[in-house]
Amino acid sequence: IVEPLLALLDDGSPDVVREAATSLSRTADPRVGPRLISLIESRADLRDTLLATLEGNVGAPGIATVLASTQNEALRLQLVQRLKDLHDPRGADALWAELQRTPAPAPLAAPAAPAAPGAGPTPADLLANAARTRVERLRLEAIRGLVQLGDRRVIAVLSGMLSAPGDDRVLLDDVLTESARLGRL
Repeated sequence: IVEPLLALLDDGSPDVVREAATSLSRTADPRVGPRLISLIESRADLRDTLLATLEGNVGAPGIATVLASTQNEALRLQLVQRLKDLHDPRGADALWAELQRTPAPAPLAAPAAPAAPGAGPTPADLLANAARTRVERLRLEAIRGLVQLGDRRVIAVLSGMLSAPGDDRVLLDDVLTESARLGRL
C-alpha cells in the first residue's frame, strides 16, 4: 500500500498530494520519512498543511525528525515555532539540538562608509543584518521553547547571554520575563 501512495506524492493536484501525505504519515515505513521531508522542503504551497498533518499524526517526534533533516533556515524557524507551540516535552531534545546547531550571531560589524553623505546603509550591511536577525530569531524561539518546557539545560545559555555585551541582554530580558510569567526555571 505504501508504493502507490509514494507515487501520489508526485501528483499535480495539491489535494491528492495532501491526502497521500496524510496517509503515509500514519505508516511506520522507513521510506516515507525522507520523501515527506523532501516534499515539505520543496512544496512551499503545501508546507503548512503537510506540517499540520505530520504534527497531528506523529506530534513532536515527527516535527523533530524534519527539523534535524533540513538546512533550510526559514523551514527550521517554522519547525522550532511549531515545537515550541506544541508544549510537548518530547520536543525538548530537538529544540536543544537546534540551539546547539545554530551558532550565536557575531556582533554587528561597523557599517561601511556610505557612498555619499546621507546615502544610508549599503546593501551588504542590510544583508548582514538580515542574516543576523534570522539566526537570532531561530535561537530565541528555541530558547523560548526550552523555557516553556522548563528544560534546565537552557540555564547555561541564558547565563551566557547575561554575560555577553550588546543585543543579547534585550533578548535575555524578554526570555526571563516569559520564564517568570510561566513560573519556569
